[in-house]
Amino acid sequence: SGRVIGKFNAAQTDLHRLRRGYVHIPQPATFFRADLWKKVGPLDPSFFFAMDYDLWTRLAAVSEIKYLPGRTWAQFRLHTDGKTVASDDRCWPEMLRVHYRDGGKPLAPIVIKYWLRKIAAPFLNWNRRRMFKS
Repeated sequence: SGRVIGKFNAAQTDLHRLRRGYVHIPQPATFFRADLWKKVGPLDPSFFFAMDYDLWTRLAAVSEIKYLPGRTWAQFRLHTDGKTVASDDRCWPEMLRVHYRDGGKPLAPIVIKYWLRKIAAPFLNWNRRRMFKS
């Protein structure tokens, strides 16, 4: 319907925050230098949902991430067929793959967030369905 339902709360982040599960990077609005891509790229095709999270953690491990507030750099739509809505349940398990691959601990905040999200999933899914009713 084109109605605005919210705003993505982008924020300054770093490797420590990313590893804790605080992902405040709106993927369509990201820019990075070619030398960094050559250093950490490419995207890992084994990920369906968290390929950008994986890339952010690799970039943050070798360079500072800069947040530029005050401007809108991109817009995106939520719709029933998009990954964010249709396949959100695949996101956190993939983020945990990155976490454990990089030596993450079992009681880290990102793991706790994963379990809280699983517990809250029925409500989150209900709310999402309600949001997209005509």
